[in-house]
Amino acid sequence: MGYSDSAADRLAAVRSAINKCLTSQAYTVRGRSQQMAQLATLRDMERELMEESNQEAAGGGMASLGLQVRPT
Repeated sequence: MGYSDSAADRLAAVRSAINKCLTSQAYTVRGRSQQMAQLATLRDMERELMEESNQEAAGGGMASLGLQVRPT
């Protein structure tokens, strides 16, 4: 799954990472070591993205990111 601006898509990616994290923390593929993100960090991301996804579904913007744009 590639990167998407949609909170729902990012939430799905975080949930997939949580599932992988629960089954294996570290592994090696073709001589390259991989370390999964910490479960607590993923859970925090999941909560934030659930809130953002709910805001998007309700017609809200990306206010939770705290982006500021200077007037032109």
